[in-house]
Amino acid sequence: MRKLPTGRPKQLPAVKNNQVYELQEDRYWYFDPIAIQGQAEEFTDMIVERTQQNRK
Repeated sequence: MRKLPTGRPKQLPAVKNNQVYELQEDRYWYFDPIAIQGQAEEFTDMIVERTQQNRK
């Protein structure tokens, strides 16, 4: 996992509010219907999990 650059990016509201999602490049390279469905499900899971984390 890469670290965010120091400085200005850390000041962005999305970064401050833990709303930045890192995606694995190789998982999101494909654009066929099955891949897109899997990507959408993974996005949904990531968003739900992060929302629950941010509520704590």
